Amino acid sequence: MRMSTQKAGSFEIIPEKCIFSYPTLKSLSATRPDVPIYVGDTSRPVFWMLEKSQVQLTNINVVPFGIWQNIDEHLRFMILKDEVHPEMDTCIIVEYKGHMILNTVDCTRPNYGRLPHNVDLMMSDFAGGASGFPMTFSGGKYTESWKANFIKNARKKLMNYKPQLVKSLQPKIYCPFVSYFVEAHPSDRYIKETNTKNNADELNALIKKSAPGITTWTPKPGAVLDLALALMSPSRYDCSSISKSCVCPCLSYQSILHRNANNHQ
Repeated sequence: MRMSTQKAGSFEIIPEKCIFSYPTLKSLSATRPDVPIYVGDTSRPVFWMLEKSQVQLTNINVVPFGIWQNIDEHLRFMILKDEVHPEMDTCIIVEYKGHMILNTVDCTRPNYGRLPHNVDLMMSDFAGGASGFPMTFSGGKYTESWKANFIKNARKKLMNYKPQLVKSLQPKIYCPFVSYFVEAHPSDRYIKETNTKNNADELNALIKKSAPGITTWTPKPGAVLDLALALMSPSRYDCSSISKSCVCPCLSYQSILHRNANNHQ
């Protein structure tokens, strides 16, 4: 997540185990080794292989869980741990002039279920299947039929849990954005064929059915969610008006930072 303000400049917040690839980190270190990066104080360090990789990043800040980190007088964030995988998974709350974004990423049970209600935007995973289990296991009980049943039930549980969580928290806007990945390497063909995933549009439809007052938005190629405009005109961004298949999210965080700076001055 990259955010910026006129006073704070640009900075990075990494709300979970680092998902940057080595080439990305290497490129970043070559251009901006001093860019501020904030990570949670997990028992397994986020950048635990950084020294061995010889990537030079000089401004990594490990922050405690559950404590607001103030970037300037208007912008702050808080990193929270996951109950199920506290050693590596985290989520984040970002607040700017009273406007709040909750990003649970792919936490199984973020912050032990204690989360803010009525945030402006909630973001989370939806697809399942990122761990590689049970597709990469074989022998014993791990037959093809066992794995197929496990995957089917796991995806079904996720599609039941997410609408319940979103309904209970009542965000103004919900966006399913984590989970857009493809097992693209030829050696992963079996995993790609076996590892079925949930659909973001189907999840949003379930949420709209159980909580009609919540605006849902599905990321599409090249699409931008202008949060300030979406809050003023929710129907404009309702997922039912979008029909193209979604591949990746593109959210304009700077939109709410700059638009609401004008609104609140």
